[in-house]
Amino acid sequence: MNTPRLTFLVAAALLTFASAQASTYVGTAYEGFDYTAGSTINNTLTGGSGWNATGDAGSANTTAWGANTTGGSTQSARGVNAPGLVYTAIGYPPSVGNMGSVSNSGIGRTFAQTVDTGSFYFSYLTERSSAATRTLNVAFFNNTTEQFAVGQIGSATADSGGNFALFLANSRMVTASSPLAYNTLQTHLVIGRVDFDSGGNERIRLYIDPANVTDESLLTPYIDDISTNLTAVTQFRMFAGGNLAGFGTAQGDFDEFRFGSTFGSVVTAVPEPASAVLVFGGATAAVIVRRRIRRR
Repeated sequence: MNTPRLTFLVAAALLTFASAQASTYVGTAYEGFDYTAGSTINNTLTGGSGWNATGDAGSANTTAWGANTTGGSTQSARGVNAPGLVYTAIGYPPSVGNMGSVSNSGIGRTFAQTVDTGSFYFSYLTERSSAATRTLNVAFFNNTTEQFAVGQIGSATADSGGNFALFLANSRMVTASSPLAYNTLQTHLVIGRVDFDSGGNERIRLYIDPANVTDESLLTPYIDDISTNLTAVTQFRMFAGGNLAGFGTAQGDFDEFRFGSTFGSVVTAVPEPASAVLVFGGATAAVIVRRRIRRR
């Protein structure tokens, strides 16, 4: 028996089996647009934390802005503006940095992970900066295929009436029984949860403008949908549609993007990177040692 060859074949089979397994989102990712005001949002912006295969705030980011840049005419329509958006709710952390703004444009960022099982959570702040009711949303993709979008939908084939809606597969809209208007110059908090069901339909829940985020079980979903079988989620995009008769040109702001596998991970402050903790811990230890030496 050729033992080395058998070992190699077994190892290869295990790797193939593992690669075919469903993947949950691991760690957390955060983007607070802590960039210089006036910067253009493009692939030179690599900030935030957890944009890597392990969602680790202490590891280097491996993805930048720039994925799914469809819908934009010029990069100047995507920029960093000051100040950042602010939303007040019990348990929701203060904002940091500035905000990302889009007009007649779209740009996204990959997670460096493929998510197709387990619970996937996201949250962000947004405001409509013009009265136009053209499409203004955050969409989630499996590579280049849109899976679902959250926000205002305004096009010749779909219209949410300027209210928050869920848009599935870029073709079918789900509205709330009590619609909430996006409104202009009003900051909204959007929280979403996707429960992936292998071989069946996914459950998508949206919470809009909760007053208290300390306990998910106390919240009532704005939309709760189980009508669609998604494939996977690999990236997201913030988007503002161009001029369309009857709808105008959409302009909007986005801030405080958070992604994770639990409700708490998307409504709490971002943990300090491990490297920063180590540096701080080391410095503290050094001070203690020096003080002990001086006391001798």
